[in-house]
Amino acid sequence: MDEEADEECCAAATVFGCFPDVRHKNKKKPLRAPGASSQPADRRRDDPAGSVQSFYRQNRGKSCRKIMRFNGYPNKVLLYPEEGWARSAVSSYWTLTPTWWNRSKCKVVEITGTRKYTTLAKMVDTDTGNLFIVGSFNKHTDPDFKLYLTSNVSTADFNMGYSLTGSLECGSTKNNSFQTTHFAVIRRRDFDTNRP
Repeated sequence: MDEEADEECCAAATVFGCFPDVRHKNKKKPLRAPGASSQPADRRRDDPAGSVQSFYRQNRGKSCRKIMRFNGYPNKVLLYPEEGWARSAVSSYWTLTPTWWNRSKCKVVEITGTRKYTTLAKMVDTDTGNLFIVGSFNKHTDPDFKLYLTSNVSTADFNMGYSLTGSLECGSTKNNSFQTTHFAVIRRRDFDTNRP
């Protein structure tokens, strides 16, 4: 039986010669159903709702810095004006980028229409899950700010796509006149349409 196979191999070999000890077996792959997945069932990704809820349980109350790092820099802070704020609110947002040379500093950029203000602010962890960013812009009105962020997000806010929520206080350190002006949120990476 082996000699017959070797003879067939030698007869078929024209250019490369015959290698009697090597046998080529043509194994056909089993046919799959059209909708079947190529991965085993235990390796398939869970449905998005399950993975989002597990992400919520794992990261609620965790370090804000880790969540910001997971979202990717710069983090975009969306600002929604408080109802009790007396001034007319211009739509604006901030971007936060921690500095590589100092863990307690971050670059804050306020973008309002065509205006752009940049400053270096101080990041303070009060306890696990809470973060304060304190600094001041070179502006005439309300130059100083305190941005408070927390990872203890409510289920409703998390379902809206927010990974961190908090508030923004603006005022003057000289006069000690701070007022809560905006509700601040950072979207989750999967909800941010500007990211790839």
